[in-house]
Amino acid sequence: MTKSDSSDALLNRNWSAEWERLPAVKLPGSRAAEAGQITIRLAASALAALKSLAKRKTLPYHALARSWIVGSLSRETLPSVDVDLTDVGLAADAQLNIKIDSEVLLALKRFAHGRHVPYHRLARLWIYEGLRSEQAWARRAETVRKITMADLMLLLLHARGPKGSQDESIKGITRLVKLLFVASQRLGGGPRDLFYAYSYGPFTDAVFDAKGALAAEGLLAGESEAVDLPSFEQMKAAALRKGKSQGSVPLFQLSAKGRRVAEGLTREDPRLQDIMAVIESVKRIYGVLSDDRLLERVYEEYPAFAEKSIIRQEVRERAKARSRRQRP
Repeated sequence: MTKSDSSDALLNRNWSAEWERLPAVKLPGSRAAEAGQITIRLAASALAALKSLAKRKTLPYHALARSWIVGSLSRETLPSVDVDLTDVGLAADAQLNIKIDSEVLLALKRFAHGRHVPYHRLARLWIYEGLRSEQAWARRAETVRKITMADLMLLLLHARGPKGSQDESIKGITRLVKLLFVASQRLGGGPRDLFYAYSYGPFTDAVFDAKGALAAEGLLAGESEAVDLPSFEQMKAAALRKGKSQGSVPLFQLSAKGRRVAEGLTREDPRLQDIMAVIESVKRIYGVLSDDRLLERVYEEYPAFAEKSIIRQEVRERAKARSRRQRP
């Protein structure tokens, strides 16, 4: 074999399996920190959960654990009391070896010493904190997947709006549909997949079904009880008028019973509190916009849902004109 052939063989060889066994090398002329190692004793169940989570994220589990430790250290946050108490009752019957920069390891030891906590235990608690956070996110995602359009509408009407008041009403079907759409996209589950691109942007018939279901249960009040929802043809005509006088516009708000039901839901399921925070953010930020500006923003942020809109060009022209007027 020639020298060239030998070099090619070395270059083409898969070295991934050797990576963890490679010695740490400090580059000449650089201040790169040498690699150190921390050995952590933790519960076997926690190690199994870490490996499973890392596999789902397509990450090395050592790297995932290291990111939690380094992230918590950089923020100088101590683990919560519940994680600390949980650790006391768990057997440390598994071992995890993590390579870590020597400077980071030194910072970890100093931080732990200043808080009177063994640095191995502090690292373990941060890993437990990371696992708990990920599991809470997974539970929230599962909750979001189970939310129906009627649930989302109920929570949206219960949420605080631009005025900062609980249970602020929403005026007009166009505004209601667009706020439900944005909220569903921000939550990333539940009714999100019910929306599709249609003649006037994102739309779904499920909104009408949800309104009917809430009304039948006596959860809606105000004008929404007295005024029939417009037909889809009427909605199209209203969109074409772009905010001009539309006659009677339905007002969507919760009845006293609806408020009690919404309050009960958020009180009984703590996971809904995080979801409500997202919904309230959408209602405050987008709810303050005029109908025209709301359409413009939805078309700007979710262009795929505006592809079939027959007023897309008009909305774009309005947005451009608005931008020109706002220039100094």
